[in-house]
Amino acid sequence: MIKSNIKTAITDFEWVLKILESSEDENHMNCTLRCFQLWESRYFKSSPNKDEKKVLSRLSDNFWSVFKNKNNTIGTINIQ
Repeated sequence: MIKSNIKTAITDFEWVLKILESSEDENHMNCTLRCFQLWESRYFKSSPNKDEKKVLSRLSDNFWSVFKNKNNTIGTINIQ
């Protein structure tokens, strides 16, 4: 992965967060999960170096934190 790709990864991640933050029901949350999985698949499978992987992991952790809080607010998806 090159620097411009990490910028793109962050931009795409911000888009996923916007979708998550606007979610209002279970269908929206399911869509958000699919979008996040696509993001994760695209950037984690692109052979990131150690530093890039660290950034991606932090973004991923951030997603799950926000997702769990949003899910508690909406009370929809039972995640493990």
